[in-house]
Amino acid sequence: MTRTKKLVYGGIILGSLAFAAIFGGAKDNNPPIPTHVEYARRQKDAADKVRVFAGPATLRSAMLNPNSFTLSSAILLPNGTVCYQYRAKNGFGGMNVDNAAMTPEGKLSDTVNAWEAYCKGKPGEEFAH
Repeated sequence: MTRTKKLVYGGIILGSLAFAAIFGGAKDNNPPIPTHVEYARRQKDAADKVRVFAGPATLRSAMLNPNSFTLSSAILLPNGTVCYQYRAKNGFGGMNVDNAAMTPEGKLSDTVNAWEAYCKGKPGEEFAH
C-alpha cells in the first residue's frame, strides 16, 4: 500500500470516528426542562402535600389534650381536599375517633357535615395509616 493510500484511508477512518463522536456519541442524560404545565402540576402537588401535613398540626393544637392526638389516616383526594381520621382524649378521659376535612382553599372543619360532604366514600391517595 502506498503512502498516499494510507493517508487517505487513515483520514477516512479518523474522520468517521470524529463524526461519530460529535454527532452519534454520548446522549445528553439531562432530563428535559419541564413545560409550564408540568411545572404548575408539580407546584400543585407540593402545595397539596404541605396541606396534608399542616392539617394535623392545626387539629392537634385545638385538642384539650394535644399529647393524646394520634392521626389514623390522611387521604388526599384528586380535587385537593384532605380527609383526616384521628383519635384524641375527650374531656372525660375517654378516647374519641373523629374526622376532619381540609378544603383545597385550606379551610379545616371537623364537623360531621363537612366530612360527609367532602370525604365520605371518595377515593384518594393515603398518606398515613
